[in-house]
Order: sequence, then C-alpha cells, then structure tokens
Amino acid sequence: MVLRYTLLTFIHFAIFSQVTAQKEVVLRYSEASCDTLVPTPTEENYAGFNLGPTTEVNDILSENEDSAFDSPKELTSRNPPFDIQLTFSRYRAGKEYEIKIIAEEVYDSFILEIRGRREQGNVTYPGKWVQIPKIAKTMTCGRFKGAAVVDKGLPVRLSNLTFIWQAPNRNVGSIRAVASVADKNIYQKLMSREIRHETFPIPISECGKSLGCFRHCKTEPECSKKELR
Repeated sequence: MVLRYTLLTFIHFAIFSQVTAQKEVVLRYSEASCDTLVPTPTEENYAGFNLGPTTEVNDILSENEDSAFDSPKELTSRNPPFDIQLTFSRYRAGKEYEIKIIAEEVYDSFILEIRGRREQGNVTYPGKWVQIPKIAKTMTCGRFKGAAVVDKGLPVRLSNLTFIWQAPNRNVGSIRAVASVADKNIYQKLMSREIRHETFPIPISECGKSLGCFRHCKTEPECSKKELR
C-alpha cells in the first residue's frame, strides 16, 4: 500500500512538472506594442518543442494554482543593462545602416523600430529592414508593412543582436531608432538620439521636387553641351 501511494505521488509530481515546464507566462510584443512599446504577458505552450504532451494532464493541476503574473513594470534604473547602438548620426537616401541591441544580461523578447514624423497624430515608420537575425521577424504596424522587428517567440534567451536598416529614397525629416527589451516581468524602453537627413551629396532625382538645384559649369557663363548631359 505504501509502495503504491509512493508510486502514485511520483507519477503526479512527474506529470505536474511536465505541464508546468510546458506552459510559461512571458512578456511578448505584438501589434498592440507598436506605438506604446509595452509588452503583454502571454501564456506560451512549448509542446511543439518536444517537451511532452499537454493534453490529458491539465485536469491534474489544482484549481487553486496561483498562475497570476504581475503587470509589466518599466525599468527606470540609471545604469540599465540594455542599450541601442547606431553606427550613423545622419542618414542619406537609400543607404543601409547598422543598428544593434546591446545587452549586459540575457532577456526574453524585444521590439525595434525606426520612427519618423507623426502624421495626423500617428507614428510613421520610414525605410525598411533588409537584414535581421534568424530568431527575429518583421511585424506590420498599422498601414506600415514590416515596420517593426520582433523576436519569433521561441523558448530561448536573447543577447546582443545586429540589424541592417535601409533609409527611404527621400528626405523624411528627422528620425529615431526606438526599441523595448523585456525580461521576466520587467521591460526597458530604448531611444536613440535624433537622426537628421544628410543633404550632401544632393540626389539629382529630387531637383525641382523637394530641392532647388543649380549646376556649376567650368565653361561659365554658359554650359557646354557635354556638361549639360
């Protein structure tokens, strides 16, 4: 009788451990985070990662099990463990630039965006992402397809990440790189300095449109036919 009771207790513990290992509440970023950069607590099921079955055992969990998750708290430390690093201070039309998330500690999830001027009170997302880590994916924000980059929600801990962003083909004014990184029930917002458009060299395609241009000829006061080509 004692042996049977011990065996049943062991089986209950094993199944309970399996279930709790499969389900976990993690802060994740969704389309709702595009503007606020605030993550949402998400219960994730890792059954697809060969952690064992999740069906037929859920009823074993106690109805009184405490599964509550504290509301996300924003980190306000003077020496935060995360930072955003850029290799450029100005951008040129159509050029590609490197952006990094630097972490002193591993974390669960992130969101990264390039933001432009607001239009009718709404955030704009100029340019496009041309290279992102394999553990990441692009996400649509409003009418801007692929505006943000987020993690794929895999059960892995993240560290330093590198991204390549391509500037738009025209001057869209000042922009900023913004991000948010979450670990357990804490998240930290990151923001770069303001990045202005570099007007030189002037793109000829913008002459007469957004720019007023003139040509300097070596044969002044009149330009030769060769220089006008």
